[in-house]
Amino acid sequence: MIKPVGAACNLDCEYCYYLPTHDLYERPSHRMSEETLENMFKTILPHFEDHVSICWQGGEPTLAGIEFFKKALAFQEKYKRPEQSIENSLQTNGTMLNDEWCEFLKENKFLVGLSCDGPPHLHDLYRYTVKQEPSSSMVMRGHKLLQKHGVEYNILCVLNNVNVKHPELVYNYILNLGSRFVQFIPAIEWEEPAENFTSGYPGENPPLKDISPDPEDYGRFLCKVFDLWNRHHRTHVSIQTIDVMLNQYLFSRSSLCIHSDSCHNQVTVEHDGSVYGCDHYVNSRWQLGHVSDKTWKPLTPPTPSTVPLTVSASPADARPEWEHSPFEKDWYQSLDTENFGDFATRKMNIPEDECGQCEFQRFCYGGCPKHRQHRGDKTEKTILCKGYKMFFAHAMPTLDEIARFYRHYGQLPPTEVEIERQQQLRADPGMMDRKVKPNEPCPCGSGLKFKKCCRNK
Repeated sequence: MIKPVGAACNLDCEYCYYLPTHDLYERPSHRMSEETLENMFKTILPHFEDHVSICWQGGEPTLAGIEFFKKALAFQEKYKRPEQSIENSLQTNGTMLNDEWCEFLKENKFLVGLSCDGPPHLHDLYRYTVKQEPSSSMVMRGHKLLQKHGVEYNILCVLNNVNVKHPELVYNYILNLGSRFVQFIPAIEWEEPAENFTSGYPGENPPLKDISPDPEDYGRFLCKVFDLWNRHHRTHVSIQTIDVMLNQYLFSRSSLCIHSDSCHNQVTVEHDGSVYGCDHYVNSRWQLGHVSDKTWKPLTPPTPSTVPLTVSASPADARPEWEHSPFEKDWYQSLDTENFGDFATRKMNIPEDECGQCEFQRFCYGGCPKHRQHRGDKTEKTILCKGYKMFFAHAMPTLDEIARFYRHYGQLPPTEVEIERQQQLRADPGMMDRKVKPNEPCPCGSGLKFKKCCRNK
């Protein structure tokens, strides 16, 4: 993950976890320099695996400008190995997209993640401009441009205390935008003094912010979305949370760091070249290195007093093998490997008596440390525990059947609606001759427009 402009953004979303990092840097410019950009690919690419996924995030990464990204692609081509392939993705709020941007993204096969929190009356609750104006119309303008130019995109929806209570409305709205890949991210934010962020040490027992979704509301949201997906869309729509569970069933591993057993499968490079294990932990305590400065040393070397670590859910010697990461060991040696190891394994700092005996642990692994009251510094479970348990218990029986079908046939089983439609066709072969207009509700009952649903099957 690369942050070319750090936390700089043209929006001022109320729940943004990344804005506080803006105050960490003394430089007036929060744009990655060309020197840092080149050094990053020069020092990293030779040590990465044959397939490299690079995600450009912010802030708002398009603030770096098209010329910046053209140089980035040139450096990738210059320093990659002959057998190495690179896949670029860009997470954006969509408000700055224009024809030139979309032509560039299409030509260079960028996968675009577009942020949208549902219909305008829900999206605009917390996603507004720096002038505190609604942003939904600007986002939808960018969305239409992505469609116009045929740019591949998915939707990232942040769940807050309001839209989480409207799962069917949010889900159907997003699918009607034409995306078949959807992420639902809970806005888990804690009340704490701003100065605690730069030090990396949260206060005692901070409460959730009011904008955060209630854990049980989050569980109910996932259950409803799962039911809609399972009945109507499981053969042609990807929901990240569901995909993660299926991966566990089929391959016994998680495709998402949140539900992995450690935080070691990516690094974040800030605009100044500093390296961190995660963009939720961009502070001096967890800095791992610098792409341009091989003499870099930790500002606060880890000691038992500053890095409390208790691995209670698995044996202490069961730390993740770095061979399973997307990097080679040589590149790790230029980082603060001791700090990286502590950062990676503190994820399993969860209560053995509860989490260690939980039937859902292989799907959860304690969730994200950021979703715990003390961010992994104490032995505790995720604040979303009740929601996760509700969802896992609801989805597991069906996912078990889906996984068994997939192992046998190599594909997902047809949806309930598809099976019913086949039965109706046998009983009434002429039903498909009845014309349905593209913008009319789909006869299958999915809640989508016909052109966004069965017309494409």
